Amino acid sequence: MTIKLGIVGVGYLASCLLNGLSRSRRGEEVWTCLSNPVRNELETPLSDIDLKLAFDIDRGKIGKSVAEVLHSYYPSAPAEDYGDVEIQRGVCAERDHVVNDVASIWDDMDRGQTEEYLRSKMKDLDVLLISATTEPQDALTSSKVYSLYALQEGVSVIGILGML
Repeated sequence: MTIKLGIVGVGYLASCLLNGLSRSRRGEEVWTCLSNPVRNELETPLSDIDLKLAFDIDRGKIGKSVAEVLHSYYPSAPAEDYGDVEIQRGVCAERDHVVNDVASIWDDMDRGQTEEYLRSKMKDLDVLLISATTEPQDALTSSKVYSLYALQEGVSVIGILGML
């Protein structure tokens, strides 16, 4: 059974996970959060986790392949992994943000269109991993927006958040 994965925030944290998945697929021993005992408890092999979608708000990452960003953190990661997944512009709900050059879908999309847009992107996912470690503490956060629409599409949400 393949798990179709989407990621919000393609930074160091997401790159750690993706590099571990790549190494595991190549048969390398991976001693990270993906290793024993967690790996032995998963019903689905790590090789069956398939990245399908990636969002970010850093203008410098948008339009690049996930492989390009992954290689900035892990130069030895195989070039063929994640080269077909283009990083798409995501939601930035917060007013103050640590990302210097923020690009949000709300720059040119009415907020009322957000639900339709995000739900259409998530229709074919099984899991959405929100690795937004630069999200500030605000009443309305991007992770809440993603989570709401993912859950409405029946997508499981995993949040690994670092609040600033």
